[in-house]
Amino acid sequence: MKVQTFEDLINWTSALHQQLSECLSHCADENQQAMANWLMSYLADHETRLQKTVEGFRQKADPKALHTMVYDFL
Repeated sequence: MKVQTFEDLINWTSALHQQLSECLSHCADENQQAMANWLMSYLADHETRLQKTVEGFRQKADPKALHTMVYDFL
């Protein structure tokens, strides 16, 4: 994904955390070791919360700010 605006950055970050959560949940279900299962479930829940937090930035952000080009801040 090409990140050009802050909205793109938020979309990419949100998708990353969602994918990590899904992968960790899947691996937790497949794992036979209790401690590893617990850890992956915990991390999956944490990634889900991070994804929701990032989505909250989009909802609260000024639409003009979302369309600001990222390279303006590099």
